[in-house]
Amino acid sequence: MSSESRAAEGSASHHEDSALAAQEASRLARQAQRQSVDLMGVLDDALSAAQALAEQSGVAIHVNRPRALPPAHGDPALFHQVVLSLLTASIGQASNDLSLVITRQRQHTLWQFGPLDVVSADSLAEGMASELDVCRALLDAYGGSVEVVDGEDGFYLTASILSAQPTSSVLIIDDSAATIDLYSRYLDGRGIAVRAARNREEVDSELAKGPPDAILLDVLMPGENGWELLQRLKTLPETREIPVTICSVLSQPSLALSLGAVRVLQKPIAERDLVGAVQGALTGK
Repeated sequence: MSSESRAAEGSASHHEDSALAAQEASRLARQAQRQSVDLMGVLDDALSAAQALAEQSGVAIHVNRPRALPPAHGDPALFHQVVLSLLTASIGQASNDLSLVITRQRQHTLWQFGPLDVVSADSLAEGMASELDVCRALLDAYGGSVEVVDGEDGFYLTASILSAQPTSSVLIIDDSAATIDLYSRYLDGRGIAVRAARNREEVDSELAKGPPDAILLDVLMPGENGWELLQRLKTLPETREIPVTICSVLSQPSLALSLGAVRVLQKPIAERDLVGAVQGALTGK
């Protein structure tokens, strides 16, 4: 057998093995139990696992990521494997520095690894074919994708990870746009859809769209009687079962609880306290 024939046979065998690995990965992803996946935690774990390889390869990893990432939906272990595989494959194709830039899109997050030390997309794909096939199969099962793109300063390995749709909603009732923005940032990336109303008319408009799963209510608002609004919310059949957390500069917990609120937070409110109160309200704890 000629060397060309042996090379062709070896290439065919490699592609067959890669295809089988991708099929197995797809099967695992589709059969695995799905749940909310904390992508920030997945990234931190993958970076920790890949750090030794990066140091041995003389590659410095620079990460540019948002303050929070929306969760994905799938098997956490498989998402960890995807990110770890993308990291290790990119380390193997990097020269000195490797940048990972994560951006949030409307329905997904975009992960870009690079620039990579290759002369073409084909050479990059050849050097990491098995890893790419497995990652592509896993993400495809979860509505995502993996591809090699040509950027301004080189080639990048790019993954799109579909974001999980929010499973809960919170209505923030507060006259301050700055406060609404702050609470929204606190809850960002936690699988919670945030709705907002700054007066009674907007409250009625939001409730007409459908009841939220929890309410954050400021009882001290110009032109509005927050205590009366709380009583109204706890009286109407369509809203009385919705847990209401009072968020105010006032500290009258006994009154608030007697009128049906589940918690009272006094402004200014730390992120941990607000998130804890919302998650407690949503889970009934």
